[in-house]
Amino acid sequence: MAETNIDYKKILGVGSLGGPTLLNSWVEDDGVRIGVFAREKTGKSHFALTAPPPIILFDVGEHNHGELLKSMRKQNLKDEPILAGTYMIPPPGENSTSEAIARKFINDYHHIWLEKLYKNKIKATIVIDSGTMLWELFKNGLVPSMKGDGKGKSRDYGEANSSYYALFSQAKYYGQRLIVTARTSQVWVDNAPTDKWNADWQKFTPNHCDITLEIKKSLVMGADGKTNAQRLYTVTSCVANKDLERNGPINNESWPEMDYEQLMGLVENYER
Repeated sequence: MAETNIDYKKILGVGSLGGPTLLNSWVEDDGVRIGVFAREKTGKSHFALTAPPPIILFDVGEHNHGELLKSMRKQNLKDEPILAGTYMIPPPGENSTSEAIARKFINDYHHIWLEKLYKNKIKATIVIDSGTMLWELFKNGLVPSMKGDGKGKSRDYGEANSSYYALFSQAKYYGQRLIVTARTSQVWVDNAPTDKWNADWQKFTPNHCDITLEIKKSLVMGADGKTNAQRLYTVTSCVANKDLERNGPINNESWPEMDYEQLMGLVENYER
């Protein structure tokens, strides 16, 4: 596979790209699915933008496309993401509006982007930012008994769950990389906050990912004696390397300032 000078703007009918990889022959089931979770402003989107281009961005409830472009320019990344769509999250209780937006997202994802990429034999990185807000949209729009308080009957979650899981299975089947980000929420015990934070997405999301990655910020002392914030990356699940999966969370192993390529190298080469 090599970079080409093909006019992707003309092929896809979207903004210009910087020369992504064109598949010489179509290979199904070779997409990697990554879930990335972290607290606000910790670097979830920053990590996603280091994946191979073209990056197809589904902006769900975050409305940070402009911020992502600024981040990319700071990183000197030339291949700016293609904005597949911006999907608002209606207030709780507006179920019909949520349903219409959820179904538009599903149609755009499956019947426009995946099919378009497949037809033109383009391998891309699809980024859903964020999975937290997408699951909120699916719950409000696809769970018939969902009320304004965010609670619905468990038996009514079938369509929301299956629609959410299909995003992962179809990306895998069509050979596309998929990165889904999520915010975290603090764990409380006995009415008191703890130092633990959980990913705020559909609870079985890690079961549908090949890799899940947690990003934290830690204060470190620099050589100049100043305290600086540093990102730390921990692999919390990994289908391809069970040693990495076991030892990451258990032994609190983490790595500083990781990008997509470094993560793939870690998954391939990690031994303990």
